[in-house]
Amino acid sequence: MNGTACVSCGGIVSSRNREEPVKRWSRVLSRPMTYPRIYRLVDGLPLCGSCLVDWQVVGGRICECCGRDMVNRAQNGEKNDQSPTEDGSNQQREGRVCKDCLAVQGKGPSLLRNRGLLHYDERGKAMLSRFKYRGDERMAAFFSSLLAIGYYRSYHSVGFSCLSEVPLHESRLSERGFNQMELVAKGLSQCIGIPYIPLLIRSKQTAKLSQQRGKREREENMRGAFTCIYSGSQKSGIFSRKQAREVLIVDDIYTTGSTLRACAAAIQEGLGQTCQVSALTCFR
Repeated sequence: MNGTACVSCGGIVSSRNREEPVKRWSRVLSRPMTYPRIYRLVDGLPLCGSCLVDWQVVGGRICECCGRDMVNRAQNGEKNDQSPTEDGSNQQREGRVCKDCLAVQGKGPSLLRNRGLLHYDERGKAMLSRFKYRGDERMAAFFSSLLAIGYYRSYHSVGFSCLSEVPLHESRLSERGFNQMELVAKGLSQCIGIPYIPLLIRSKQTAKLSQQRGKREREENMRGAFTCIYSGSQKSGIFSRKQAREVLIVDDIYTTGSTLRACAAAIQEGLGQTCQVSALTCFR
């Protein structure tokens, strides 16, 4: 790793000032049984010591559904959430579920949970732009490693049957020239040993997030945007219901969650409502 360029700031990666940040990241993200794997993955990231210090991982106290950092949320002055029960009383859920997830709960089976690794900031935005819009395919290995760290942090004990990615629409694929999350998902599969299966196609083109006004519009636009490849006779002999108990969907960033919920809904429609779908993202 010595002498390589940091993918975040462009500086030279040197072991001289990386040892303590690598250990700190590994301690924060690990349990005793996962520390060796996470340490090797963190140590292998093409990030200099300064960027390892500056980059902020999502804290340990998170929304149990979407993985939102509840500590930062409280520090920003947001109120604690209360969940209304059927009898009209309020059940305190401080530190467990954020208000956005409470708003979408009870609307039928969909995404079980999401876990993100890093807070999304200008550095993350620049790196994703370099990967997705400037075609730097070498970044795929970096994002695969970030997801692998997130997997061992949050999901190492879950017996996933397979993993897949949020697919691109054909028109977007033509613009970019490659499917960036497919590359990342395949790299993650090789790293953690969970089979990669392309489960979804994007059957409806949707406007970019920046062009949509609010969460409600985005939720509506994403409805029916994906179709599960394995359904009906297509599923026979390829992907049985028994095999599809736990599915992991990966993406670069969790924003409103509408994209991942639409993916989960399409998978459950194709593979059955007993299929549980979780998500893993680089940024949250």
